[in-house]
Amino acid sequence: MLQKIVSYSLLLLCLLANTNTLTAQRYDISVMLGRSNYVGDINNRPTFKDSKTAFGVSGKYNFNPYWGIKFGYFNGKIEASDANSSVQWQKDRNLSFQTDLKEWYLQGEFNFFKFTPGSLDEYWSPYIFAGVGRFRFNPQAIYENQLVSLQPLRTENQGYLTRSNGLPYKLKSFSIPLGGGIRYNLVGGNTIGFELGSR
Repeated sequence: MLQKIVSYSLLLLCLLANTNTLTAQRYDISVMLGRSNYVGDINNRPTFKDSKTAFGVSGKYNFNPYWGIKFGYFNGKIEASDANSSVQWQKDRNLSFQTDLKEWYLQGEFNFFKFTPGSLDEYWSPYIFAGVGRFRFNPQAIYENQLVSLQPLRTENQGYLTRSNGLPYKLKSFSIPLGGGIRYNLVGGNTIGFELGSR
């Protein structure tokens, strides 16, 4: 379950507000606001109601109107509970977790159309992205009205030699951001975008 916590967390909506200078064709800075969600063995049908607020910042270098590379920071939260399932065996199992996600990532982006920030001619494009990230998480659950960290309790079969040589799972790991979106130019050299991504 814990590997899926981040592997399938979804960024449902991103608002990218870019601040551009005279070198707008090459550099931009983005602020992102959106939602994050979890898909896995506890919740295999995510809904907007289950998602949590997420935000991030990034800087991007545009090689040309098609290709760019971005370095950024993402902060979100995901959670799931068997109690919300419609399946009885999951309700009987009664597992749950919640965790904050803090991720640094590097990703490449490709615009399907020519896109130049501030341009009146090359003013919109769908795009895709892929990259690599490093994230931190700490799964917790509510027990007797208090949040309890799960890793020190040796949940998830920790301690068995057949699992990670008996060592507890790490609270840092790697991610592979994948996704796509669409971006538009606004007035004043700013842009706005909507994006869907997974880890």
